[in-house]
Amino acid sequence: METTRTVIEAAPGAAPESPEPGRDCWFCQDAIRTDPPPGGWLLDDGIWRAGAAPVGMAAAGTVVLEAKRHVQDQSGFDTREAITFVPSLGAVLTAMRAGLGCDRVYQWSTMAAYPHFHVWLIPWWQTSAHEGPAHLLDTVESPATEADVTAATARIAQALR
Repeated sequence: METTRTVIEAAPGAAPESPEPGRDCWFCQDAIRTDPPPGGWLLDDGIWRAGAAPVGMAAAGTVVLEAKRHVQDQSGFDTREAITFVPSLGAVLTAMRAGLGCDRVYQWSTMAAYPHFHVWLIPWWQTSAHEGPAHLLDTVESPATEADVTAATARIAQALR
């Protein structure tokens, strides 16, 4: 317990923010992010938000969970983010498994294009052609249609209720 408390207390000062956090960030700026997630936000509690991955970029049912505040990674989480990350992630993972019937949900996070914390949640079934990194490649090489994304998102949203 002592270790957890120390980590949570250390998080706010661990990664300083830039003077203008998120000024050019797709996740932060509505002027840059003109396309809301297909099917709308699945979760938006003021700290975290989650929505379907953009059409043409992933398999149906892929969800992106992102910090609402501009923060690069977990080392920069403030206390509220640190305390609520696992419960928020868990709620989305549970809803994905229930709504999609998937066996696992892969988690992938690079912050390559934008240094804003977000994690891609990619469904995997035992019937999938591959597992591990090969499955991630499959989802990028054969992205879902808008209709499939919308239908999968609706099933996840129903499971979150």
